[in-house]
Amino acid sequence: MILRFTPKQIKVLMFAVIVIALIYTGIYLLFSSKWDSEQAVLSSSLQVEEQQVQQLQKKIEAVEEQTLSSTILLQEKLPVDPLVEQLILDLEKAETISDSFISSMSFSDGTFSVENTLEQYQQFLEKDQARSERSESLTEDKEESQEESTTEQSEQTKEETALTTLGLEQVEVTLNVESPTFFEMKEFLKQIELLPRIVRVKALTFAGIPELTSEDQTINTLKYTVVISTYYFPGLEDLKDELPPLETPEPSKKKNPFLPSTEEEQEVEESESSNTSSNSSTNVIEHTVQAGETLYLISQKYYQDRSGEKKIRDYNDLSSNYLVVGQVLKIPLD
Repeated sequence: MILRFTPKQIKVLMFAVIVIALIYTGIYLLFSSKWDSEQAVLSSSLQVEEQQVQQLQKKIEAVEEQTLSSTILLQEKLPVDPLVEQLILDLEKAETISDSFISSMSFSDGTFSVENTLEQYQQFLEKDQARSERSESLTEDKEESQEESTTEQSEQTKEETALTTLGLEQVEVTLNVESPTFFEMKEFLKQIELLPRIVRVKALTFAGIPELTSEDQTINTLKYTVVISTYYFPGLEDLKDELPPLETPEPSKKKNPFLPSTEEEQEVEESESSNTSSNSSTNVIEHTVQAGETLYLISQKYYQDRSGEKKIRDYNDLSSNYLVVGQVLKIPLD
């Protein structure tokens, strides 16, 4: 059976095919544009979320750094280790600033054994701050100061009792100090109280300088004994890696004989030793420049030619041939 289409049917069939193709193309374009828009929205939202994640990471890193710095600052006041080395350096610094001399120091550890509450410890900090403010404006007579010292001793006992809550331990240091006058002693105690670490002066014992009765009498130094105490909290072992760095003075270009020398130091030592040996093997004389003398005449005197000008200039680190009457030159003679 052979199908035969009339021209009219062929036209209708072609028109139907074209319409179906157009419908399919429209549907495809409609959905593809929708998919493209959804993909663009998803990619933009993904970028926004990635930016938010980066910002959160930066905030977390900033918080970690801030936490680390804050713990280091807190440990400058109350460390988790005794840090006796840093305490000794701080005492030596106070000794230098106040022009005093620590003749001896002894250390002792102490552990609190009385239980108390955190509120009492906070009250202790408030009382300590109020007492320091009160001591600055204290102008009362001797009787009132004695009564207040008795009150402070009782408060000190309560404060040490309050410290037991957190399991704090203390390092007590007994210092025998010599100062020229009372003012240097006052400066020494002031420097101790100004330390960033919590350090308390527990006792001060001294005898006054005897009264001068003659011009030939020498002024004796003021000798006194100071007992100070500082605290540390060994319970937080996780914070030992965040201890504040040891603040040591500059080495003043001194070499530690107990440490191995680096390659650079060995090269410097070898060059210095070679220079020393060459200087020892070279005969060097001194010549004082007289009026009318020049570097040429001096070279002719010792070397009989002009070759000595450069030797004299290099050996004495001269930038030119200009000489001054009375100037002392070192003349190396081979």
